[in-house]
Amino acid sequence: FGSIGVLLGETLGVAFTFADLREQEQTFRSIVGGLPDVAYRCRGNGSVEVLSPRMETLFGHKTAEFQHDPEFWRSLVHPDDRAVYSRRISGQHDGNEGVELYYRMLPKGKAVYRWVRDVVRFERAPGGTVEAIVGILTVVGGPPAGTDSIGNTPAATQPESGVPATQHQEDEFASIVSHDLKAR
Repeated sequence: FGSIGVLLGETLGVAFTFADLREQEQTFRSIVGGLPDVAYRCRGNGSVEVLSPRMETLFGHKTAEFQHDPEFWRSLVHPDDRAVYSRRISGQHDGNEGVELYYRMLPKGKAVYRWVRDVVRFERAPGGTVEAIVGILTVVGGPPAGTDSIGNTPAATQPESGVPATQHQEDEFASIVSHDLKAR
């Protein structure tokens, strides 16, 4: 009976561990689910591992859609912003710790793109290989004034161009609206 008692004790210990783990997972899901932004984690190849439920609330797509198709996220990015979005991948090879990007994404069933700010951090193995991409996606009104979608100040908006930055911003806005209307 001694070995049965030991085995029963170990089994009960594992059961308590699973119960604790389940409780911690529920707490974690409650915290992440309450965030106003989208938290995510992708493998080094870009395939989605974890995506907070806020993505479905903001963009209408279920987590499974992102997990089953590694190109699904990119397909929602405005065609003019795909080069910016690609910096999530190219930034891995530049040795950067992370990148901050601004691009537009199309919500499900909508004709109007939403601007997002994507703050990305690369988790690297000791050899420098990216093992994971961790990020926070926030819906914003657009890139910060006077910058392009990757945070650089374009030459066209610098004082030496002789044209006020506000005029360039108005022209850019008109171009974006015009493109979005043509796409309908």
